[in-house]
Amino acid sequence: MEEKNTKNQAVLLASVLALLASVVIVITYIVPQFFSLKNLSNDISSKQSELDQGKNRVSALKSAAAIVKAAHSELETLGIALPASQDSDKAIAQVADAAGRAGLSVGSINSNSVQQGELTLIITGSGSYGNIADFVSNIERNLRPTKVTELSLASNGTNVDATISLSMPFLSQGNDSTEQNQEQTNE
Repeated sequence: MEEKNTKNQAVLLASVLALLASVVIVITYIVPQFFSLKNLSNDISSKQSELDQGKNRVSALKSAAAIVKAAHSELETLGIALPASQDSDKAIAQVADAAGRAGLSVGSINSNSVQQGELTLIITGSGSYGNIADFVSNIERNLRPTKVTELSLASNGTNVDATISLSMPFLSQGNDSTEQNQEQTNE
């Protein structure tokens, strides 16, 4: 019986040692791996959050870039509509284009004067009454605001000779004709 007891005690001792070895293995190897996995899971969540924030920033930057591009386009249009200087050449080109679209035969386009942010152009030409009316209509729809200040018509048989004075604004830093006169006297 004692032998049986000893055998049972040996089996019990072996079982306890195996259990103890299992607990040591679990504590030594598996528990640290579990915490490592938990830390990695937290790191993944943190990195996913950073990725989402980065995507939101990129989206915001793309949106801002689109807004800046649209604003730049509007600014260019505004620069044509109300230029910073008299820009006589572009004004004359716009008037000539409006006359061409109306079928008005242009004799001349001259810059008459520049005063306090207003450029005055005088256009002479000929065509039918309809051509002249179309020209005035085109000028009214011009990107750069244009005011017809004077219109003189004279019939020459089949056509009408027209002299049209136009006023076109621009952003002025002061009295431009005075500045031009000062530049001429300084030279």
